[in-house]
Order: sequence, then structure tokens, then C-alpha cells
Amino acid sequence: MSEKNKIIRFHKPVKLNIGIIVFIFILCYLVVQVVSYVTARHVSVYEVQQGALAANTTYTGLALYEEKVVLSEENGYVNYYQKDGAKVSFGDQIYSVDENGEYYKQIVEAAQNGSSLTQETLDFMADSIKKFLTVYEDEDFSSVYRYKEEIDAELNEALSREALEELNQETGGSFSVHTAAEPGIVAYYTDGYEGITADTFTGDMFSSPDYQKNNLRVQESTTIGTPVYKLITSEYWNIVVPIDDTLISLLAEESNVKIRFLKDDTSAWAESKIVTKDNIPYLILTLRNSLVRFLSDRFLSIELMLDKNEGLKIPKSAIIEKDFFLVPEEYFLSGDDTGSLGLLVKNEDNTDASFVNTTIYNKKDHFYYIDAREIPAGSVILKPDSSETYTVKEKDSLQGVYNINKGYAVFKKIEVTAENEEYSIVKLQTDYGLSLYDHIALDGTSMKEGELVN
Repeated sequence: MSEKNKIIRFHKPVKLNIGIIVFIFILCYLVVQVVSYVTARHVSVYEVQQGALAANTTYTGLALYEEKVVLSEENGYVNYYQKDGAKVSFGDQIYSVDENGEYYKQIVEAAQNGSSLTQETLDFMADSIKKFLTVYEDEDFSSVYRYKEEIDAELNEALSREALEELNQETGGSFSVHTAAEPGIVAYYTDGYEGITADTFTGDMFSSPDYQKNNLRVQESTTIGTPVYKLITSEYWNIVVPIDDTLISLLAEESNVKIRFLKDDTSAWAESKIVTKDNIPYLILTLRNSLVRFLSDRFLSIELMLDKNEGLKIPKSAIIEKDFFLVPEEYFLSGDDTGSLGLLVKNEDNTDASFVNTTIYNKKDHFYYIDAREIPAGSVILKPDSSETYTVKEKDSLQGVYNINKGYAVFKKIEVTAENEEYSIVKLQTDYGLSLYDHIALDGTSMKEGELVN
């Protein structure tokens, strides 16, 4: 082969593919990020929401009145002339007793004529039936029989009262009419709870299987010393309710509570206080109205209409307590145009002072709360435009959570208004506190102030 035809091979230069370089770079970055994520400590985050505790606020309470049981002074047949729940004055006719039954029979016979009923009595009966139909439930069918006894007795009283007026008999001999010895409200039942007060009730009264209500109006005759009626001598009355720890926290600072009566869906305000008997807490509700509507009820189903269980809802696992130093507010001054506060802290040799920016966590009684990380214990602080100094040593604790909105932990104080086993309700719009939709560490005990969050 001639020199002319000899083939010489040239090596091609290596060409870098920019796409491959970018891919390798991204792949390395992803590997680093995955390794970092897997090996890092992760913080569970909770977003603060507005809400309320699902606390049970419906209870059965024991109704207590100022009751005086009136006993019969003779034997004989009895007629009543006042309806249940009627307000009577001194000297008003309540009942009569006929020893031999002569006048009793005349009154009963005259009362058989229903046409003698006044329009006022008829309207009262119609209104009573409407109210019963409103609250009646099929699950409590036995209440129909109880109501039948009550309405029969009401009707007999009205007829007897009007029949007595028509007879125009002079009372005397074997027939005697008894009047109210003092003003009050008439009731025609006994149950053994008369005389029980908010100071003398016992826990077993709420679940007594032997509770019985004796309707006095259904009796035809009476004997000496047996109850004929009772008089409620005050319109102030109490409802005693056994409660739990959740309700105690809701009512801790309350002196008045609005309640709803489930019987007729009406509401009223009551004074409230909490007492403890045999290690069981009870809520004592004192009312000055509504007594007549519930006079026939010893046990009442009520709902406590509370609004303190609304606010910012946070898990209890996020809540911690943290200690802070207290410094008088007159020692703080603005350090720059942003208006942030700081302190003039003296150097170790006390020859000079330097300005230190501080984070304020709370203000109380002219004291600011600061973190020991910024100003350690024993630091001497110079008062602006003065030679006075203050040594940092006084402490106080705050309840709060760690806010992680900025990617690191910042303590925020909270004011708990209600709580259950899992959640707490805290006040809205508090100074140095949380806001709606803030992000907080779910486990507050695992965080430290200023810690970075992955």
C-alpha cells in the first residue's frame, strides 16, 4: 500500500452531554434529600382550628323547694278547692272535711253537672292538655296515666269549688273548711323529699329505686295526722346536679348559668355554685322563677347552655409549661426603627452596658416575660436614663405551645377555658397568644425554643 493510500485514524474528542450532567446533579440532590429526610427527627404538625368540646351538658337534677306539709286535723271526706300550683293568700280556702259525708255527697252531686264550669276553668284545662301533647313521647306512655290522674283531680277541684259556692251552706258541725295559714303555692303530692335542702341532700337520692310519688288529690277521705296538701312558701328553689370534672372546668369562674328545661323547651338563668359531698362534685342551681311550671316534678332534665367551650381547639399533647424571667416594663426600650424592645445589660465587669434585643412572651402587672436564653439569670439591667439597676432572678411559668409557622419553634402562651381528655379550648385573640390557622408542634414536650423544624 502506498503512502498515498494509507488511512490514519483520528480519535474523536469526548463531547459532554449537558442533559446527562443535569440529570446526575438532580439525582445526587434527591439522594441527599432522601437521606436527610430519613435520618432527621420529624415534627408532627397541628393546624389550629376554631371549635368546641363535645361535652355532655344534659343532666337530670333534683328539684328542692321550701315545702310545708299540712296534716289533716280530723277524719272525714275531703274536697279540694284550689288547683295544683295555685298561688294562695292568707285565709284562702284550700280544702274541706266532712266527717259524716252529708255535705261531701251534696258537693259531689252538684259537681257532676259539668255545665257549671266557668270559661276560665275550661281554658285552663285546654291549655294544660295542649302542653302535655307538646312534650309527650311514645317511649314514656305511662305518663298518660299520670296525667289522667292529674287532669281528673284538677277537674274535680274546679267542680267542687264552684259547687260549694252554689250550695251556699253554712259550714259547721261535721263540716269544716280549711284555709291557708300563710301565703304560698299549693301542691298536692308527697314523696318523702320534703324538708330536703341544698345542704342536706345525699347522693343516693338521685338513683333511689324506691322513689314513690303520692298523689293526695285522688284520696276520697282522710284521717287525723295524714297529709292533705303542702304549701311552697318561697319562689326561690334549687336544682342539684351531679357533675364531672369537665363541667367543673367549664364553670370554674361562672356565678350564673343559663339552663334549658327539656320538659317544655323553656330557658331561665340560675345562680350557680359547686359543692363536693363524699368526693362527688355537685352543681347547685338557684332560681327565682319558673317554679310553678315544674312544681309537680322532683327530677328535672335540663341542659346547661354553656358557651365557654368555644374557642381555639388544640390537642392537650401540644401544651407545655415553661419558666420565664420577669423584668419591670420601665427597663425596656426600643432598639431600632422596628420598635422591637430590648434591655441594656451590663457587662461582667459592670463598666459598660450593651443593648440586647428580647422576645416578649407575656405582660402581667407591669412585668414583661423574657426567655433565659436571651438574658441569663443574674444579669444586671440598667434602667434607661437612670442609674437604677435590676437583677434578673424572679421567675414565673406560662402554659403554652410551640408555634412553628416560621420553620422554628416559638413559644406562644395560651389561656385554657375548657378541656376534656384529648383537647383544650383556649381563648381567641389574646396578647402574645395563638391565632386561627397557626401551625403548632403536636408534641410540645419534644421541642425546644428556637429549634429548627423539618
